[in-house]
Amino acid sequence: MRGRADLLRRAGLVLGILALGVGSERGAASALASPASVSPVATPAVATIAVAATSSPTPTPAAKPAITPTAPWFGLIAPTTDQIATLAHGQVTRMTLGLGWDSIEPKPGVFSSYEIGLVVARLTVLRNAGYHIVLDLGLQYPPSWVFDLPGATRFVDQYGDAWHGPLSQDVPNAVFNQQVRSAQQQYIAHVAAALGPKNFATVRVGGLLSGELRYPPATYNGHSNLLWDYDATALAQSPYPNWRPTVGTGVTSATQARASLKFYYDSLTGYETWLMKTVAAAFGSLNQEILFPSWGLRPGMTEAAITAGNRGSTNAEINGMISSGLDWPAQVAAISAAHINGTVYCTWLDAPAQGSTAAQVPPIDYLASLAKQYALPVAGENTGGGGPLALSLAVKRAKADGLTGVMYMSGSMVEQGRAGVTLPALLAGLRG
Repeated sequence: MRGRADLLRRAGLVLGILALGVGSERGAASALASPASVSPVATPAVATIAVAATSSPTPTPAAKPAITPTAPWFGLIAPTTDQIATLAHGQVTRMTLGLGWDSIEPKPGVFSSYEIGLVVARLTVLRNAGYHIVLDLGLQYPPSWVFDLPGATRFVDQYGDAWHGPLSQDVPNAVFNQQVRSAQQQYIAHVAAALGPKNFATVRVGGLLSGELRYPPATYNGHSNLLWDYDATALAQSPYPNWRPTVGTGVTSATQARASLKFYYDSLTGYETWLMKTVAAAFGSLNQEILFPSWGLRPGMTEAAITAGNRGSTNAEINGMISSGLDWPAQVAAISAAHINGTVYCTWLDAPAQGSTAAQVPPIDYLASLAKQYALPVAGENTGGGGPLALSLAVKRAKADGLTGVMYMSGSMVEQGRAGVTLPALLAGLRG
């Protein structure tokens, strides 16, 4: 549902320490339609951490003290060198530091001291300027050797097509492939040891396309209404490996559809749990921002798709929420169940509202309502640029929903004239 152009991380690395931003301005789920197409839906050395793919945490909402609202902090994604100097010791207090897995570990177990040196230099500049630093691990930029690991290292849809995506979305199948998870774990542990957890205010966690928590999109290679759990490993675990979404006038079993979609959602939530615990094992109690993209599955959407025969005719199918596996209630609950220092993080603060029901409110309102059940903090960012309206919406919603903070996407877009706001206008907008 969100569109955002990629900021070429590689161009930043060529500039050395001049490029201090997060790895990318993430491309949104490419198959997710524009907000206007969403219509109302009736509301009816680290030890290996093994997590079953079908684990679905359902903790009882914690009886924790309510989070006391305070004025949100403000940060900048992909800041330029001039912005780092200009904004120091002002109202923008956080900046991102983006990594690229491919650059840091170009060969299995071989870590580039040169690339790590560049990262440390960027880290030092940000620290000396007084910023709280947000770390982006850069798992969305995998090295090519990861795809040569044993097993199905790419997501596979029901047509047998293996997923290949553009920059920041061409990610390996860490949901079902344990070899990929082991590689991610080794990389995360090395980064933590090389950079030091105490140098950061938080770390961004999602691990998949654009660094967010989501499967590939609903459309690919001429097909639509896709699901991405048809590799051999996933099929071996699936409750109904022969089940497929309906094509044409065919008929699909509601029982099989319900169980198969639950497995699909639970597998992504299982990966989320594994990744959070892996990051916690490496970074300790450092806060983790779990990145929730797009609109999210709202109450009744999955059941509506099943009732309609899983033909790809419902909003949740057309707009990619089912394909992307955006089971936010379970995924927010998983943060609480993992017992980590986690933040529910929305990457579409400026999404337009469709109405006032649970199916229609903007993503941040829905996520905030879910987080409240577990007394979890909430933060977020705009989708990228969007001019004064997007900035105003992000700040307004941050205050209305009691967000701990807002990151603005992005400094590089402001400098290039693509954000629709100048730097003085950005600062004025942040003041509300």
